[in-house]
Amino acid sequence: MEAPRRPSFGQLGRTDSEYWRGMGASPWRGVSAGRDQQRGRMDGLHADRVAPPQRKKMQDSPASEDVVLADMRQRLRTVLDFELIQYERIVTALNNNRLFRLQAADGLRVVVKLYYRDDRRRLEREYGILRFLQERHVSRVPTPLLRCDQHNYAIYSHEPGVTKRSADLTTAEVTNIARFAVDLHRIRPGDPGADFPPVAVGCFSVAEKVAAIRERLAPWMQFATGMDASPAVRELYADIDVGTVFDALLATVTAGLSAAERTATTPPEDRRLDSGDFAPHNVLVRPDGGVCVLDFENAGWDQPLALTACFLTAATALDLGGDQVTAFLRTYRAAIPLSNEDVIRFERLCALQHLYWCAIHLSLTTPAQLTRKRFANPDLDAEAVTMDQIRHFRHRLALSEAAVAGAPWRSDNRTEGETDQTPSSGNRVPRDGERAYGEVREWR
Repeated sequence: MEAPRRPSFGQLGRTDSEYWRGMGASPWRGVSAGRDQQRGRMDGLHADRVAPPQRKKMQDSPASEDVVLADMRQRLRTVLDFELIQYERIVTALNNNRLFRLQAADGLRVVVKLYYRDDRRRLEREYGILRFLQERHVSRVPTPLLRCDQHNYAIYSHEPGVTKRSADLTTAEVTNIARFAVDLHRIRPGDPGADFPPVAVGCFSVAEKVAAIRERLAPWMQFATGMDASPAVRELYADIDVGTVFDALLATVTAGLSAAERTATTPPEDRRLDSGDFAPHNVLVRPDGGVCVLDFENAGWDQPLALTACFLTAATALDLGGDQVTAFLRTYRAAIPLSNEDVIRFERLCALQHLYWCAIHLSLTTPAQLTRKRFANPDLDAEAVTMDQIRHFRHRLALSEAAVAGAPWRSDNRTEGETDQTPSSGNRVPRDGERAYGEVREWR
């Protein structure tokens, strides 16, 4: 049966994870003047200049939570006149960082993010970019309030709103999300204060994206054939020739591109700001229907269409309906002119992003990644995570095969009488309302 065509690449799926954002009212509503004074006082506590990364020391054990909490308490009292009376740790599924919700004696709340230490410099990225966006009067983000480089944490405003399953987002809410993407697209390299690094795992050419996919997949391929592989991983490896399937899909996605086209790099002046994890689970829907976008720890410069491609291919975007996708794309293109070549480039990028997600799902079953995730959740159930990621991988791979099979560049590059030689993994293409992919007719 032919998979139904939809307005864009994307995929359907459902995550049952609960997210920490959006619980309670913002403590800063109606006190913007005071907040500005607090921000002014905070400028003396931390320097915008951050010491060069010491990669050898990044993996050192962090201070105990009691030590960090004592430091937070003192800084909150001194800088924000915030007398802490209650805090709770928020455990989320497969997060990278430790999260806390703090409440003051007068009822005000803030959110604390204790960052995982690695060479991505997550604290520096997120706090710096959020400060920049606040100074640019971009209203759809949290307010950065205080930063401590010594203990690698930051404190942010506690924003009102809830996260929604993507299927439950209204057209108006999706439109507001697209408007945020437009806001970021209008920020250009060379703008005052826009001195940012490339997005984490930035890929500025097709060749770099293919290399990133292979690099993400490689540890799993080694793990799956080793003695420590779990029964579920061994079963998957025996069931699907993962290496061959990836090779074939990558060859199909890049078909018709010359060597020069594959390695052509987005010039620095054409790059645009990417939040690093732009997805429905990182969007709060405010009580008034507005949105607040979260999680900038991987943010930086990226190729121009990466932000929109990441949103539509995110795991929590997979049950977006056709009307929602159309609203998102039309809003974006109404503000950002795109050529037909840009549209083809976007669709190819979406297909590559799906394959990158396939590699991510597999990598999250390896011991190294599971150990990393235990920083945020020491009680992580490795077996449950492994089974869940294998299920997500099978689902994503089936959708990737459907996307590649219907990709617009395939018919453009296939000679008369040529048949599709892409081997299938044997996964069923999801149906019953689940989204397959087709060309974006509204963009042409």
